[in-house]
Amino acid sequence: GKRTTQIRPVAMVLGLGIGLLAVKIIVNSISKAQAGGAARQIVSVVRAKQDIMAFEEITKESVEIVETADSLFAPANERIEKIENAIGRVSAKPIPRNAPVLLSMLAPPGTKPGLLGRIPPGHRAVAVKIDESSSAGYQIQPGAWVDVIVVMDVEASTKGKKETLAEVILQHVQVASIGHDANADTEASGKQMKPAKSATLFVPEPEEPKLHLAGTRGKITLAMR
Repeated sequence: GKRTTQIRPVAMVLGLGIGLLAVKIIVNSISKAQAGGAARQIVSVVRAKQDIMAFEEITKESVEIVETADSLFAPANERIEKIENAIGRVSAKPIPRNAPVLLSMLAPPGTKPGLLGRIPPGHRAVAVKIDESSSAGYQIQPGAWVDVIVVMDVEASTKGKKETLAEVILQHVQVASIGHDANADTEASGKQMKPAKSATLFVPEPEEPKLHLAGTRGKITLAMR
């Protein structure tokens, strides 16, 4: 009889301990579930309805409001929750269709759309004539960095003869755009895009006269870096 009365208290203690542990696990699970529910709360986010090009003005036709529970889709510090806060701003980079429009994707307020908004401080956008031989076989694209070379004929030491010289007049300048880019009508009709005839460069202001002078005296060639 004594042996039985000694075992029962031990069993009760063990049972109570297991019960408390089970309750603690349940409480923790409920707390985690509640925390998870809070993290997945529904928020409003501005999203692109169509592809938005870099330095394009955002319009009411190009964006929409959607609701999402995915915090990774649009982090709180990057989120734009009201469509009027996006309309009229200029994109700083391409924004693909159905992607959220985040604050980091927008240019500073007051930035002008198109090429005007892309000109770096202290620079000017200058167009130069190009052809296949002077633009690396039309492989140079907007955003590329190039050296500008002028090829010209000069009087040789021998009277009546000329010699051809090439001189690098600008280094490490960025290509802003290439003339005669393909457009939607060209792609839809299946027509072949015409070769580009000009390239626009971002040139430091003090160097602009040098570039114009070189263009009048010889042929401009762009060499990719």
